[in-house]
Amino acid sequence: MGAVSIIYKEDWDSAKKRFDAFWKGEILDRCVIGVLAPRDKPFDSKNMRNEAGDFLQQWTDSEFRMEKLICECSRTFFGGEAYPSFWNNVGPGIVAGFLGSAPVFDNTTVWYDRDPIIKEWGNKPGFKFNDNNGIWNTIKKMTEYFGKSSNSNYLTGFTDLGGVLDIAASLRGTENLLFDLFDAPDEVKALAGEIDILWELYYSRLAEIISQYQEGYTTWMQLWCRERYYCLQCDFSSMISPEQFKEFVMPSLYRHTKFLDKSIYHMDGMGEIPHIEHLLDIKELTGIQWEPGAGNPGPGNECWLPMYKRIQERGKNIVLLGVEPKQVEKLLQELSPKGIYMRVRCQSEDESKELLKNAEKWSCKQRG
Repeated sequence: MGAVSIIYKEDWDSAKKRFDAFWKGEILDRCVIGVLAPRDKPFDSKNMRNEAGDFLQQWTDSEFRMEKLICECSRTFFGGEAYPSFWNNVGPGIVAGFLGSAPVFDNTTVWYDRDPIIKEWGNKPGFKFNDNNGIWNTIKKMTEYFGKSSNSNYLTGFTDLGGVLDIAASLRGTENLLFDLFDAPDEVKALAGEIDILWELYYSRLAEIISQYQEGYTTWMQLWCRERYYCLQCDFSSMISPEQFKEFVMPSLYRHTKFLDKSIYHMDGMGEIPHIEHLLDIKELTGIQWEPGAGNPGPGNECWLPMYKRIQERGKNIVLLGVEPKQVEKLLQELSPKGIYMRVRCQSEDESKELLKNAEKWSCKQRG
């Protein structure tokens, strides 16, 4: 259970040590950087045999998704701290589905907010753990299937549980919930409290399954951790004020950062920047992942350096996904390589290996 893959990831033991250092805000020989590229010699040159018959199969058929995973892994070079993994994605904020929201399957995602089930607060259903819920059983069975089938060739990740108010927005409707912050604040807080408890229960149930088959945990953020971690979020917060963020979002974040051993907050889009000081005030929060959003410079752009420096000044880690190879040097010239993770996509194995060598050189120069 200690090794991941001799097939797809020969240097996994070294990668684990760098991840251990990352979570401690320390560094071994260089910053933590996951580099993906096309593999020079794919392990399996065969293409997928079948296309999905419909959206339901595309998202919920374990055998179909396994074929897709193996096809992708066999063609991918996992450099640095990149590693093969199955992200059990059946749409964002899936806890809303666990609590009764009907899924709407599409080509690129699954929606849970198309028919909110809290029509009026006076008729709000009572939410509780339901082991017979269809979406929950799908996720549970897929997690078990991929965990048991991994044979140490890949890691099995958590599904996208979602942020507490994002889940509430699916259950109530986004526009309704925005008005509720003013008109029914106590009801919103009570609903968030219910979701808090259930969110932790679903996380724990999935963690129990995953831990049977592998060492450590992973999520869509592609960070590996020996301890129980998750990426927290509140996309809904891009529409509310910092004062409302403090009142309605922070209680859940305080709770979940204490519940988890490690946590990274997914800060998504310009509308969330006003909340950053509240996030930095959470002692137990390990770090922040910044996603600028469509139409804005990517996370590797130097325009974000003042914000990254502020995050590091407050002792938090930084996670940057989608950094361009040419941007790595500038980031490491300006930022401490301690407690930073970058994910980069290169055009070839040779480019990937050269970038990793340079990253060590740039990291050492900043340290010295």
